[in-house]
Amino acid sequence: MESLKPQITLLLQHNEPPSEANIYGIRKLLAEPSKRLAETRAKVKLLDEQMKQLMREEETLCISIKPYEVVLAPIRRIPSDILHEVFFHCLSTHRNPIMDVTEAPILLTRVCRSWRSIALSSPRIWSKIYIPIPIMPLGGYYPLIFTLNERENRKWTYMQVAEGRSKMIKSWLDRSGECPLSISISYPQDSPPGMDDQEKPFIGMILTEIIAFSRRWRTLELKIPFRLYPTFGGSLTTKMLPMLEVLRLRIDNEHYLVGNNRSAPIPTALLECAKLRDVSLYMLSSLTRDFRTMTPNWHQIDRLYIHSKLPSDQFIKLLSQCHNLVEAKFYITRGPVYEHPTFVLPYLQTLIISDEAVNQDMSIAFRSIQAPALNHVQYLRSPYIYLDPQGNEEDDIYSRPLSIRNLLEASSIDTLLVHLPRIIPLERIVELLAAVPRTKHLTVARKRSNEKGDFVRFDDSPMGDSIFDPECLSVRDGSEGVEGDLLLPDLQILEVYQIPGLYSDEDTARMIKSRLQASKGGLVSALRMVKLHFLGQQKKDIKEDILQYAKELGIVDLNLEVTYAPRCPKHTNPLSSSYGLKSAGHSWNSDQIEESVIY
Repeated sequence: MESLKPQITLLLQHNEPPSEANIYGIRKLLAEPSKRLAETRAKVKLLDEQMKQLMREEETLCISIKPYEVVLAPIRRIPSDILHEVFFHCLSTHRNPIMDVTEAPILLTRVCRSWRSIALSSPRIWSKIYIPIPIMPLGGYYPLIFTLNERENRKWTYMQVAEGRSKMIKSWLDRSGECPLSISISYPQDSPPGMDDQEKPFIGMILTEIIAFSRRWRTLELKIPFRLYPTFGGSLTTKMLPMLEVLRLRIDNEHYLVGNNRSAPIPTALLECAKLRDVSLYMLSSLTRDFRTMTPNWHQIDRLYIHSKLPSDQFIKLLSQCHNLVEAKFYITRGPVYEHPTFVLPYLQTLIISDEAVNQDMSIAFRSIQAPALNHVQYLRSPYIYLDPQGNEEDDIYSRPLSIRNLLEASSIDTLLVHLPRIIPLERIVELLAAVPRTKHLTVARKRSNEKGDFVRFDDSPMGDSIFDPECLSVRDGSEGVEGDLLLPDLQILEVYQIPGLYSDEDTARMIKSRLQASKGGLVSALRMVKLHFLGQQKKDIKEDILQYAKELGIVDLNLEVTYAPRCPKHTNPLSSSYGLKSAGHSWNSDQIEESVIY
């Protein structure tokens, strides 16, 4: 064997055939190992047959035992009062339950007779419901593309669905006993502007069934077109809504407001309820431009989200009436400029602002607000610039501090999120951060997502990206920071997204290290979490470098996430040999079926 090793080693380095002597020697050498291999395989086969036999016996025993295990299952002995609680926790948490057999509570009624009985006698699990209002399929838009028979079939199907849904709603809510109700009502945003007369009685029938339970509404989520809202809202009075506390109201289809409709008052009973405290409005902009025409009990509301545009003067008028406000969000647009008396919001803790107004106007507005408890602010500034009639820029975001600074420096902000356009100079950003020295959690820019969140998306172009230099947070040797001022000494959580490519990951790593080093001397708080997203490509692995540096300083609980923009596919690079190909690798725009057409 030893004598063949050099020859075997040589043969393994190329594909030349072995000599006859080598072949003979190798076969002689493998005779004994091949015999042992055959014996081993025979043993494996035997053991495999024994294993299969044991598995068949196991399966037989499991089948014979299973009925007894079913009888002894602990689930059979759970008291019904505990099952009532378990069933309640089976309901969807991200929305109200839908009327479908694939989801609780209806699903729970289809498991067994015992569970059905318990589910039907559990009022709480029937106290929440999502109700979509059906519409005639394509009836309002394209009635001429269907034959008469097709239209009749669609009408019959619609009638069956609408009648069945109406009965289901009544049956569902009857089972809820006297529990407070959480109801979501949704009518499609793209519903036809001209509603067919044949739909009206069925929609009315469904809404009537829902309104019959209005005295137990605690939470109402209503998405409805404007043409239906006067009928629905007009049929309600405050006496019919004694329990309503939470209202989510969205009114769509502003194009429906024509002629005298634009000046007609809208029903406001939903906003005048005695217990109402949590309100989210996504209404027509023309209906939220002057809140003096509305008469809600603003003073009792503690959570207010207004998603439609609100002029800056109306923002202040409304806010001054919300004495008990704890959390609020506004989308502010340009409005008249005037000084408003100072007012106090003693309980306001969270404020989210999407600002599309003139910076100087909002500075005046924010100056009138005193919010001593404010600790969480999210501020998004629009990149839009207003021009005067001569074409000159009206805004002053270059030379003056950002408007929100007036409010921030008068409060003790714990958490701050800012998303600013690239046109804002870095000096203005530094001034803003200097106004919130007690901030522990800073987020600059925001994660991009396809999901709609709490913010109005002004712009996804490069002009919408903050030109924030993370190095401004560095603690420099022999100095306490930028221009002698130490920014955010209490900072513990830092999130910076969309870091422009002109700022390197190495510069950012140097900033983090400086704060880690300074924390050991007590100059700043230690960073506990850092999340960074660079718009450019990775040049250096800073994550391991920073974690190793923290470990050397004795900091072991630093949570660090570093991400980069995905690399552009090769076919998008004009210098690439695959430039011009499609994402799937094809060189032609059309589907492959085009190539197989037979003439």
